[in-house]
Amino acid sequence: MQNSYTNSPSAPHSQAPSSKSFQRFLLLVSAAGWVVLLLLGLFDSYVTENYRHLGHQLLKGLAVTVFVVAAYWLIANAKSPRQNKNDLYANLLSSFYLCLFCSLSVCLTFASKWLIESYLPDFVNQLYVLLYYVDFGVIAIILLICFHSFKQLILIETTRIIKNLWHLFETAILATLIVNFFDIDIYTAVFVVVFVALGAMSLSLTFNLRWTAQFAKDQKLRAIVFIMLLCVMVLIFVFKMSSYVPPGVHIFEPSKSVFFVSITLFVLTYGIVSVLGLIFSLPMASAFSTKIAELSSLRMLNESLLDGSNAQKVYLEILDSALTGTSSDAGWLEVRTNRIYNYDEASSSDLIVAKIKTSQAQTIIELLKQTGYSHERAIRFTGQSLGAAVAPFQSIICIPLIANKLPLGSLVLLRYEANAYDASMALSINHLTQQASLAIRNFKLLEQAVDTERYKEELKIAHHVQNSLLPKSFDAEGCFEVAVHTFSADVVGGDYYDYYKINHSKYAVIIGDVSGNGTSAAFHMAQMKGIFHSLVRFDPAPNDFFNYANDALASCLEKKQFITATYLVIDSENHKIYFSRAGHCPTIYYSSQTKTAELIEGRGLGLGILRSQKYAQYSTTIVQDYQKGDKLLLFTDGISEARSRSSDEEYGHERMRVFLETYQETSPQDFCTQLVADMAKFTAGTMPKDDFTIMFICF
Repeated sequence: MQNSYTNSPSAPHSQAPSSKSFQRFLLLVSAAGWVVLLLLGLFDSYVTENYRHLGHQLLKGLAVTVFVVAAYWLIANAKSPRQNKNDLYANLLSSFYLCLFCSLSVCLTFASKWLIESYLPDFVNQLYVLLYYVDFGVIAIILLICFHSFKQLILIETTRIIKNLWHLFETAILATLIVNFFDIDIYTAVFVVVFVALGAMSLSLTFNLRWTAQFAKDQKLRAIVFIMLLCVMVLIFVFKMSSYVPPGVHIFEPSKSVFFVSITLFVLTYGIVSVLGLIFSLPMASAFSTKIAELSSLRMLNESLLDGSNAQKVYLEILDSALTGTSSDAGWLEVRTNRIYNYDEASSSDLIVAKIKTSQAQTIIELLKQTGYSHERAIRFTGQSLGAAVAPFQSIICIPLIANKLPLGSLVLLRYEANAYDASMALSINHLTQQASLAIRNFKLLEQAVDTERYKEELKIAHHVQNSLLPKSFDAEGCFEVAVHTFSADVVGGDYYDYYKINHSKYAVIIGDVSGNGTSAAFHMAQMKGIFHSLVRFDPAPNDFFNYANDALASCLEKKQFITATYLVIDSENHKIYFSRAGHCPTIYYSSQTKTAELIEGRGLGLGILRSQKYAQYSTTIVQDYQKGDKLLLFTDGISEARSRSSDEEYGHERMRVFLETYQETSPQDFCTQLVADMAKFTAGTMPKDDFTIMFICF
């Protein structure tokens, strides 16, 4: 086994002290280097070529090196962004504004040329040299700011290889400052090798654009404008500098420096590639923002249920969640109850409406009845098919709220655009209404808990609803076989398993366990299903899946509750399995080649235990190659912690490992049955006090 992913490193920053005094020291050193370079330039404007010697060139190279290194070190110490989306965007924005401010000073020096030629013609050479080195210092600062900002972007959520390659590239570029100590023509065959090596490393780093996924759509649009302007500024100023100094005046020219040529090309190349990457990722940004809105809406709904809200607040949250998650312009919720609430005014009404008049909603309801709509399945209408009474809305979708075949009401959403609700949108709305239906049903069950017998009967209904959320089969198209056996210690339980086909050769499988059991655990199980289906279609790395899931669960799980889970992606084309574990039981893997079974554990922390950005430090992904005949046994702790009645000993992972080695040739379903029977024999017929689930996968 080997690690296939590395945990996202913290945003890179300098290891030197970041105190104000140290930053002032770097500022003084950098300024001193620039002043020395300026004085040498002024000296050159007075003397002829015969008075210059090697020591003069060495001093000029030293001044450039001191100025660049101190300035870059100062920039690195002045910035210490955390690995956070908002901070990442703010860092890029601040770099742009700083470069824009610097560019204004360059524009002022351009304007000063006319004043010098008009009023100070006797000092043209000296003043031009002064303006030249002012602009040189500013443009160098702009390049260093861009270089450091791009460094931070590249190292966001990167691999160890890319991180090491960057450090090599950064060191190599800084090392080229040594060339400035000598008066050498860099456009020779010797330096072609240097440029090719730096170019190869630059290209390898240029296409690392994982950070683009962390920006929302509006942030991406602004970032495109910022980066394009930065590139344009760099191009304009670099070409403008060549028009400053009259012929015959000896100056330091960046175009003859390996360092400045390399860093300029890198900044321009990475800027252009970043813009293209942001443009191409804009459609995905819209979809991702929609899914995040869905998760946020589900969280608000769950909070309303958990804090004991009344029916009014729950219904309003359901409608608001639907509007937010689908970007609908209006809608209403029709509930089969005598207590109806108005969305905006919370007054008695036949409907819970939002952004539409009650009279128009009632008119549309009558039109829907005339079409034969029976509140049994979701159906879409166009504004044209229902007539002028629907205007200005052009798209309508009606979704029934049903739990255990019991109609609870219906949800109707409207948009101004035609054909706004496509099949993908309808699927997302269907997932939302499933959660809403279960939430409404469970809410009503809790209100009726006083009547014990009736409460038990209603829990059975919830049990059927819960079972409907679990997959009935696993369609792996012959790549592997799956058998599942599950048991709930209560009428409803907190164990969860699911399956999703990502593409033609990749399949995602999850098994989880909510702490505790009963209705609370079952509710959070349903919540986990919604999160799974919202995230898995984006095909995140297993450890990233848990990072996003932990963020979604952090504010809606009760403080004492958490969820353990194992998430794996099976790549049938490359015969690899990618594991990630969130505090769950280990997976038992049987190798047909060695005829042995072993425990795969890996590092991981339960979802909801650590509710901060530090959670990512505890999640990792493990990759395992597999071949035909290999087996995987996934389970929850209800079976491994089952105790013997006589010795109080746990059934344990080791017994399960040995059992797998012994009965690995058994068919998947028979294996699950025999494993449960062996556990029951060990416990002398005493069933576990906790829910348990067994998932057996045969390749």
